Amino acid sequence: MAGIRPELNTNHLSAVLIHLTILVAGLTMAKGRADAAEVLVDRVLGTVNGQPFLYSDVSTKVENGPLVTVSEYPATEQAPPFERATQDVVNLLLIKQKAKELDLDVTDEELEAEITEFLASKGLDKKGLEGFLARQNKTYEEYRQDFRNQLILGRFQRRVIAPLIKVTDKDLETAYIKRSGSSSDLVEIILRQISIQIPEGAGSVISEAKRSLAREARGKIEAGVPFVDAVKLYSDDRQKAANGGLMEGVHLKDLTPVIRKEIERLDVGGVTPPIEIGSTILIFKIEDRKISLGKDMQRKKAELESELRSAELSNQTRRWLSEQRQRSKIDIIVK
Repeated sequence: MAGIRPELNTNHLSAVLIHLTILVAGLTMAKGRADAAEVLVDRVLGTVNGQPFLYSDVSTKVENGPLVTVSEYPATEQAPPFERATQDVVNLLLIKQKAKELDLDVTDEELEAEITEFLASKGLDKKGLEGFLARQNKTYEEYRQDFRNQLILGRFQRRVIAPLIKVTDKDLETAYIKRSGSSSDLVEIILRQISIQIPEGAGSVISEAKRSLAREARGKIEAGVPFVDAVKLYSDDRQKAANGGLMEGVHLKDLTPVIRKEIERLDVGGVTPPIEIGSTILIFKIEDRKISLGKDMQRKKAELESELRSAELSNQTRRWLSEQRQRSKIDIIVK
């Protein structure tokens, strides 16, 4: 189990938890001889399943980056940088230990070959890299270690984490809808329509008679007359009446506001009240309603799938780390 405590039992880990020191010769003018002064340059900060990590492993990440290689779990992005870096070091050690168990380590020969190939792909050489690193206050050895860690992490995630990742078509649809901002913009509906025309120049008597006819049609439908039969009885659009008033699919957002307002409140199978627009009285039945993702979705499918897989890779990695931490002995010294 992970734990944080003031001091480790030095009798238990005496070979590991010693301060690393160097002796610096200092000239003492008064005595005319060199004295050895003990200067503390590093110390063991903790252990993961008995494997030590140093204060400098964490401080270097804070000062020069990368702050997080794997995950700061269980810390959060709002935690102090040193805490985030410490937890990331612990998590990386857990992964490297598992990678070694699975024979996923990276040899020196493999590492140099990967670095050479990477530099060539960027049009760089080792000399140019070292110049860049010097400006970043990093050594080539530190770069090699970071590169090795990334290779091991990649191998581990491909072997252990990737098989756990599942991205379904439903996941892609949901992500696309969220990105689009409004699911209503993607709703496609199939309608049937009764169309009753008020003749041009008709007086109030004829106009009211047409409105009464529309109300009658709506009443018949409510009473159980099939909509397609009502179309044949009442619709003036004889061409559409032949197929039961069926219309081509239309996006909800493309309907006129007065029609959209009535359609939005109904479920599939629902029928609107008569809607008068100009000289036409319309009654609609919602035959079907679906999310239409169309060609835009297909164009963005690969990008969306990559994003979802990346997010799920992070989620599954954190889940694995959580389980692994419960099975591991983690000690962090606080001074």
